[in-house]
Amino acid sequence: MMMIADALQDLKNLALSGKSLNFAEVAEDYGLNPKLLERKYHESYPNGVAALETQTESLEKQIRANVEKWCKYYNVPVSATKVMKVRGVTYTVLCSIAGAKRFKYAAVSHKDGRAVKLAA
Repeated sequence: MMMIADALQDLKNLALSGKSLNFAEVAEDYGLNPKLLERKYHESYPNGVAALETQTESLEKQIRANVEKWCKYYNVPVSATKVMKVRGVTYTVLCSIAGAKRFKYAAVSHKDGRAVKLAA
């Protein structure tokens, strides 16, 4: 089973580098059936490898989406947000929450992209 995973990783690396996929050659390197490898590749990446995002890109997209969502919720323009570091974690601070006793600020964490409330 590990050989298939290694072969799929090789194919993924080939696709990301822009080279053509040669299933027969990679299958031969790992002692696999080329048709099996091709089927597993298409099952693993139905939309192609180019559609994959890195973890950083995915997190940035999630942060942007949450900032826009919560700015709309709190009726704050996105341009009015500020990026700040609080206890070593970077946050996009959206606004202060009126009437809040303990958690006075709404923010989005750059660590995991989740919306949080911060104490003063």
